[in-house]
Amino acid sequence: MSLLSERNRKTTLLVLCLVFLLIAGIGFTAFYYQEAQTTSSQLTETTWQLLILNSTVQQVKETAPYTTFNLTYTPSPMLNTTSETVTFMFGYIEASALDELYYPSTLLMSFKVSHRTNGTARVTYDYTPMQSVQLVKGIQTVYAPFGIFPLQITKAQPGEVITFYITINAIVNWTPVNTVIASKNITAITQLQVVA
Repeated sequence: MSLLSERNRKTTLLVLCLVFLLIAGIGFTAFYYQEAQTTSSQLTETTWQLLILNSTVQQVKETAPYTTFNLTYTPSPMLNTTSETVTFMFGYIEASALDELYYPSTLLMSFKVSHRTNGTARVTYDYTPMQSVQLVKGIQTVYAPFGIFPLQITKAQPGEVITFYITINAIVNWTPVNTVIASKNITAITQLQVVA
């Protein structure tokens, strides 16, 4: 009898453990299902908010007024130099009539330099390819220096003129919505003469 009752007790204990595990499993499943539903709902809400925000930003970009400004490059006077020389050339960019912009904005200027010589000179040079200036309300004019340095001239003959073409691409980016509200391109010329 004690063997039978011991067996019944073990069976009952085993059944109770299995029932407890089953109830715990159902509880965990219900809890995680509820968490998954909450997370899914929050994700859907966030997705809709992001779509609305993107739509609003796109509408602002499409309706942002496009304006103009003035852009000029003033080179240094014609430089005289000799062959087998390392030197530099400089000038400055003036961006003006910036009072019709939305703020805060950023003025981004990119540069490309090419050259031509009327003789045998070999010319190598370097320059900074980009500059940026933060614009705030009240700024109407920006002066930015631009230089070609180092500028190395070899195998040149006296009287040669080296002409540099500086292409400046300037855009004004309205910072809060990251959209271009003004742009201007110019090509300026500056020269260097080789003397004896």
